[in-house]
Amino acid sequence: MIRISAPSRLHFGLFHVPEASRDPSTIPIFGGVGLMIDTPGVVVTVQPAETWQFEGLLASRAQEFAMRYTLSMPESQRQSFQVLVERCPAEHTGLGVGTQLGLAVAKALSLATHGFHEHAPSLAIRIGRGERSAVGVHGFDHGGLIVEAGKRPGENLAPLVQQLQLPEEWRIV
Repeated sequence: MIRISAPSRLHFGLFHVPEASRDPSTIPIFGGVGLMIDTPGVVVTVQPAETWQFEGLLASRAQEFAMRYTLSMPESQRQSFQVLVERCPAEHTGLGVGTQLGLAVAKALSLATHGFHEHAPSLAIRIGRGERSAVGVHGFDHGGLIVEAGKRPGENLAPLVQQLQLPEEWRIV
């Protein structure tokens, strides 16, 4: 059995600062800043099974992400798993639930099928996350305060500009 824990994401907003002197088609669109927090978080477990099974909170969302990840693999590597969402905040509460759940499911399946850690940017592209903001994607791997630059035309994911670990004694209100 593989168990993955993921933080939640607080997003402080998207920003777009156009530069008058540059060609608009080369300017990154909508960078962002956010903070990863441990609680509430997402916890997902997977284990091999005869047929696919999805249980727990947001099981249908977990199924969607599992199928996207599985379809991105060669057919010879595909297998069935039992996926249990043990803990997950409610959707649409500003905590990045979709991205964190999707990445947790994809990472668990990656470890179960390949035996190695695939980084969040690669997982995000495979499951269709991070298309507007990559704060939660970069935060999944790194935690802390995340600043991403926004995507340039043709990029799959906005690059990470800065990651800072905040002191443990700081409280977020």
